[in-house]
Amino acid sequence: MAGGQEADVARCRPVFDTFADPVIHLGPLGSGQLDKLLNNFVFTAQVGLALDTFSFAEGLGMDRAAVARVLAHGSGGTRAAAILAASDLDTAGLRQALPLLRKDVGLLLDVADTAESPRPQTLADLAAHTLSTLSAPLEAR
Repeated sequence: MAGGQEADVARCRPVFDTFADPVIHLGPLGSGQLDKLLNNFVFTAQVGLALDTFSFAEGLGMDRAAVARVLAHGSGGTRAAAILAASDLDTAGLRQALPLLRKDVGLLLDVADTAESPRPQTLADLAAHTLSTLSAPLEAR
């Protein structure tokens, strides 16, 4: 994710290519950072959706881990569902990342407010739900 003048991004591309694939030029300076925040915002919302889906499936008598594997490969799946499936639904890593997820969600919403851009309310609600869920003690889930 790179932002800046096309010539500047082209000049940096050989370095970027050593650790990023693909390298995507997103527009003016700062666009890469905004896209990073947007990516983490959407990921945070999708984690909550996946966790709720797995809990719902369990409530219907289905095996959460099996549902996670199906979603990791199905049309209803997301990268977040795949990550959770690969971890056997272990949220320890996500809980450790909670301060970063909270920071990125807050920063993106601040950017939206500053730009006077309407917040994507559904995503904002899902992200807030995820942050709350991951903050809850394990026994409360």
